[in-house]
Amino acid sequence: QLVGVGRDQSVLKAEEKLTAAGTMILFRPNARGKVRGLSLVGPKEIGEFGCNTLVHYGGPEGSLVVHDCLVSSAGTAVKMEELDGKQDSKQDSPTLLVTDSVLSGRQCVLGYNSGRYDLVRTEFRDYGVAGSNQFHAIYCALPVSLHVERCVFQGNVGGGLEIHPYSQKIPGKGTVTILDTEFRPSAAGQGILTHAETLTVIRGCRLGTTQIHVRKGGAVVSESALEKRSQITGYALEPPGPGTWVLRDCRFGE
Repeated sequence: QLVGVGRDQSVLKAEEKLTAAGTMILFRPNARGKVRGLSLVGPKEIGEFGCNTLVHYGGPEGSLVVHDCLVSSAGTAVKMEELDGKQDSKQDSPTLLVTDSVLSGRQCVLGYNSGRYDLVRTEFRDYGVAGSNQFHAIYCALPVSLHVERCVFQGNVGGGLEIHPYSQKIPGKGTVTILDTEFRPSAAGQGILTHAETLTVIRGCRLGTTQIHVRKGGAVVSESALEKRSQITGYALEPPGPGTWVLRDCRFGE
């Protein structure tokens, strides 16, 4: 456990500049870690190899709880990934719970493998890199269970959330639930992308001009505010084709 007296008072800070790959805090597979009441500040400048501030290596019984923290970096703020990418989706079910926190960086939460992510009352800020569409607040591979509730996304140029089709190598389907969450405008104007066989449920959200793209899977958007209906679309960059969506009791601007 890493426990501070509050994220405004307890600060662990890395060097300002890092020119090689690195990780600031690492929880090994099957660890049951907790980080509470502190700030983890990664380097402000990084080299081409990237940098991770807080990493959870999953495992069948692995869990990481992050509460009342600020985690920031020029690289990845929080990451959940099995060591060497050998996680078995049929057996392993690591969990990552983030509550009442602020995550800031080029990528805020980055998960390459299966598992459960619960993000509650958390603010994602200052993510995205000019000229790249690969840097998002949340970037996961399926099958994943992702629950986002009462969060705020306010990025620079990146999209808010992407579920990437790495899951084609892993059997199973994923689910995404986004409740009472606000997506503020970003330069990219692209907020939610879902690939593969994902069911995405969005309810009670303020979506603004966020674009929602659905590929193969399905999306249900209800009781939410958008600027216009055309913000949600099915698309297919390659087989198996575009996904489908339903709008229920939504409010639209002019």
